[in-house]
Amino acid sequence: MSFSFKVDYLTDTSLALEPPLVLPPDAPLKQAISLVAGHEKSITHTCVLVQDQSSVIGILTERDIVRLALSDATGPETAIREVMTYPVITLDQERFTDIFSVYSLMRRSQIRHLPIVDRQQQVLGLVTMSILRESLHLGYFLRFREVQEVMTC
Repeated sequence: MSFSFKVDYLTDTSLALEPPLVLPPDAPLKQAISLVAGHEKSITHTCVLVQDQSSVIGILTERDIVRLALSDATGPETAIREVMTYPVITLDQERFTDIFSVYSLMRRSQIRHLPIVDRQQQVLGLVTMSILRESLHLGYFLRFREVQEVMTC
């Protein structure tokens, strides 16, 4: 199932969410790395969601994989439950009403991946910072940076 969000009702522009990669918590790290690298589906992704039965319990991102590559504590057979980031911040589909507030939530939470879930907590899609940057005008980011600079002075 895919999900898109209407960004601009006047121009009928919508935001297509990235279909997430999902693995169970006992999957080996090497499988997650292979999926993220695109070896199994010939499409690269920036993260893998870790799902236990029907809910998202963790996330493993490219940044996590780089951090793990520098660690001696893990091996290719390590279960991703041992190295995933948790808890995962998600957004209910009904609350996905404004792309600017989604961007603001992701900035405040310092996350680059935001799963969008339905009422049953099933993942509909994934918002990434890249998707948001492609959809928003450059002027929005410049304005956001100016406010940030004022607040840190």
